[in-house]
Amino acid sequence: MIQALALAVAVSGASRAEERPLPMQPGHAVRLAVCTGNGGSRCWADAPVLRDFVDERGNRQTARVQLAQSGSNLLVRARGLSEHQSLEVVVLRPAATIASDSQLVRAHNGITVHPLEGASHAASVLNMHVQMWDSDTHTLHSWDPGGGPRLSEPIAFWKATNATPVPTLSVHADGDQWRIETDSTEPVRVRHRRAILPTGGRGITAPWSVEARPNHPFAAPPHAGEYEVVVHAGDARRAAIVSWVPTVQAAISQHGVHPPPKALEPVPDDAFELTAHPAICPTDEDQRPAAEWLTAELRRITITDPAVGCTNARIRFASADGFGPEGYGIRVRADSIVIESASVAGARFGAMTVADLLGLDGRADAVDIQDAPTIARRILFHEVSPQQGPMIRPEQTIDFINRVVSRARFNTLVLEMKGGIQYESHPRLSRHDAWTAEELDRVLDAAERLGIEVIPAVNSPAHANWITAAYPELMEESTQSLLCTRHPGTRALLMDLYAELHERFRRPPFIHIGHDEIRWRTRWKHESQRCPRCATTPRWSLLADDLIWAHGALAALGAQPMMWSDMLVAGWHGAWNQMHRAANRIPDELRPDFHVISWGRTGDTVGSLTPLGYAVIRGNTGYADWKRPGLDALSRGVAGEALALFNATPWSSFQGTSGPTRDYHHWTNVVLAGATAWNPSIESVPIDTAITALRDHPAYRPGLRDRIAFDSSIPVHQHLDHMHAHRVDLNDRRIARIAVEQSVDYDPSGLGALAKANRGHRKDGGLPVGEVVLEFADGTARTLEPVRLGSHTEHTERSGRGSLLFNSIESSPGSGAVSHTVEWANPQPEVAVRAVRLEATDPRIRWRIEAIQTAATAPSTPTSPAP
Repeated sequence: MIQALALAVAVSGASRAEERPLPMQPGHAVRLAVCTGNGGSRCWADAPVLRDFVDERGNRQTARVQLAQSGSNLLVRARGLSEHQSLEVVVLRPAATIASDSQLVRAHNGITVHPLEGASHAASVLNMHVQMWDSDTHTLHSWDPGGGPRLSEPIAFWKATNATPVPTLSVHADGDQWRIETDSTEPVRVRHRRAILPTGGRGITAPWSVEARPNHPFAAPPHAGEYEVVVHAGDARRAAIVSWVPTVQAAISQHGVHPPPKALEPVPDDAFELTAHPAICPTDEDQRPAAEWLTAELRRITITDPAVGCTNARIRFASADGFGPEGYGIRVRADSIVIESASVAGARFGAMTVADLLGLDGRADAVDIQDAPTIARRILFHEVSPQQGPMIRPEQTIDFINRVVSRARFNTLVLEMKGGIQYESHPRLSRHDAWTAEELDRVLDAAERLGIEVIPAVNSPAHANWITAAYPELMEESTQSLLCTRHPGTRALLMDLYAELHERFRRPPFIHIGHDEIRWRTRWKHESQRCPRCATTPRWSLLADDLIWAHGALAALGAQPMMWSDMLVAGWHGAWNQMHRAANRIPDELRPDFHVISWGRTGDTVGSLTPLGYAVIRGNTGYADWKRPGLDALSRGVAGEALALFNATPWSSFQGTSGPTRDYHHWTNVVLAGATAWNPSIESVPIDTAITALRDHPAYRPGLRDRIAFDSSIPVHQHLDHMHAHRVDLNDRRIARIAVEQSVDYDPSGLGALAKANRGHRKDGGLPVGEVVLEFADGTARTLEPVRLGSHTEHTERSGRGSLLFNSIESSPGSGAVSHTVEWANPQPEVAVRAVRLEATDPRIRWRIEAIQTAATAPSTPTSPAP
């Protein structure tokens, strides 16, 4: 066994650096001048001028706007507005956060006088929106001193005499500490300018903020993003906006390994470097899947062409005792890498660590590593069958398993298929585009080869629309989503489904039976509509009876029930009709068989059900920071950790929203959730901060397919709509492959229509937005696979998780606009290419082309933008 020492991991991996000033933009605080309604008064020279107004697409309009106060009146002076433009100044009431009950001043060119209401007149600060409405183009442009549109965030106009001095302000960073330099002695407020989230959301905390002492160091903000820094000096204030990326690399990875191994010891030896054609040797057949995975991964991320084989192999797998069911050890020296494990799973996880160590440059420092998971069962629940749009292809799920589920170190995959497979027992339940038995087997083969256990899910009695649509007689009191648990046909049908799925899924130890969000509607029904079997029976009794029956039905198949926890928790949905009482009605000897997953932190599932004897699995849906903490402390008391995906295509960044709502289901979160379950010490690093720091990590760049450099780059810089194409002359050049650096722009107000269109193309990988046509010297032309929204391209200003695309290579990360590179193999490399024609294909999309790259060298494996 490899001996290694535990390595302490600090939240900030930075050594103390020399203090440096951080670049600043103007913040959301502006002086409200004192003046008169006379446009010729000299006091207007002291009033700040608001010039640039920006809409949500980044388009700018220019005017000259000044604001002042005269007694109880607000003065708005405007110049440069067209006949179609008007100025809207929205004055929020003191302490208000939204504009629904605010004062509105509508102004045109000239000076507009508006009497302020009493509370606003007396306030020392007026929070206002200053925006330009264009009735011709129907667009709203907001003034934002921070340099970008933030429509919901007001500007603080502070009142003071024109002679009041404004405090100085600069922000300095030194490693993991900040210092605010100012001539004010009052506390300085620092606040995270995160995206505005809904009010009233359960568990949503206020943005991170702190009050710091001027000119004294304090802990730097933990989140990546923009921060507003505000300093006061009496009535005067100054504000600035600072972009910040914390240094957290050591907290989330060591020597490139994500998450950090439990034990890592550097060794005094030269680094290991990959050769052009490395051999990877499995010493026995059980290690071959891990060797094949590592071979494919190194081919994807490095400029090498590895193969499985033992002749002259410098990377070897070896069997060794003492590592546990999923543990492994790695020894890296200049001449070799040895991966030791006692199991197939250990070999697979060791292979992932080796891929991380070698990274994109194919070089690994000499180290000894020993690692094993903290949480034994790591579950990904995936609702595969879409509620809207076509069924996704099995190949997409296989790709997701190979590149994400496995890479994220999950060992259990729960697939909720609904009507997504062709049932033999009840064919009426199957969708017209359901997977065949052979297609399901391909998915199971892919998971089994990676050591991932696949469990079927049949949700009942709620969320049963797909059943009641085919068997309406099983509906409870005309509620389409609810089955009658006492109808004689319900249990017969469920028993058939349990038996068929258990056999089709190769007899797994569990079947997920759902049992969440069960809500009887009896009280809202007329007596003639009420169920004669169930209406007068306590709901907790119906639930307990159904769970006991399900346990027996599964026991007869050799399986145990897995389920959601919310109906058994008094502080959650168990409060409905006191249904949480069912938890106490399950016999004590049966409770350990129920593996209960909480799909949220509400109600404390662990604290409620663990003392009763249930096997509790902590889980999340909508992977948010507030749901992550506590796993490290709970790790020895829970039966597992889970992430639930209710999004059939988590590999697509486009889900019909411009904000982060659906990004909670993005594939990047899957990787981070699995890594956190493996090593919960990384839970304290915020999600966006971790992903920002890991943008160049191989696990977060799954689009990398061939790293051989392109030999030619042609600048294009064209913005194409569906009415125009652009042709680039290649002068009869022979090329083996081609890539386009591009992104898209679209009107956020049309997201609903785009989302609907995108769902219609789900099985293909997303909505086609652009095409590349190769024109050959022999007069023929070939249209390559289209560029698709969400998989290959995204909005130029989509930041964070949404800008990381599953099937394309991000070429220019950063806080500004983002481009993505999509790559194709030339279908006729033997014929010279005369020109490349670029065409936008959707009228709602503007395709922004930055450059075309070509290469005469053929890739080691054919590449094209996979859906």
